Amino acid sequence: MSRLFRLIMGLWCKSSTGVWNFEETPNSEGEALIINRTDSVDGIVERIRITLNLGILTPVVLTYQLPSWMLHPDGPTTPPITLVSNNDVEIMTSVTDYIEDAVLYVTSGPELVAKYQ
Repeated sequence: MSRLFRLIMGLWCKSSTGVWNFEETPNSEGEALIINRTDSVDGIVERIRITLNLGILTPVVLTYQLPSWMLHPDGPTTPPITLVSNNDVEIMTSVTDYIEDAVLYVTSGPELVAKYQ
């Protein structure tokens, strides 16, 4: 099953109280991507590079956040989930069946990726 994901560029920041917030890059385009459960992480990254005009050598990290009702007991202090393996893609697409607005957060560039990691 395929699902449309909004792509939002920016950086995850953790506050002094441990709450995670995604700070969207100003003037970022409102792009979207259809992702299938069987898509590979590498394939998704490649399609995002094309969609967002990112260079082939530009570091990219893809993340998503569970809906608030799934974040108990830690709530907003639960860190975002990073897509690392193809299994992560399958889990993300399964979880987003229960999310009204599926969002994939994109962090790109050496400095921003280093800050997140």
